[in-house]
Amino acid sequence: METGFRVDFADRELVATKIKWLPLKNKEEANYLGNARTFMSKNVTLELEANGFLNAVQSVLKKKIKMKLIQFISYESSLL
Repeated sequence: METGFRVDFADRELVATKIKWLPLKNKEEANYLGNARTFMSKNVTLELEANGFLNAVQSVLKKKIKMKLIQFISYESSLL
């Protein structure tokens, strides 16, 4: 836990537990987690997210193209 929690919002009990945990029992940690907004505003932008997505797509496409090329070369060499 650096600046926040990851929670599956489908797990209502876990979400409720984390919400209750913050202000009641752990004021110091709650204040520390309040820095999440600052962290997110500095480190998470639409441009960064879009670039990350594009890089992931390009990586997958490169791997698929490489696999198809290997299959093609293998097929061609089997014909010889």
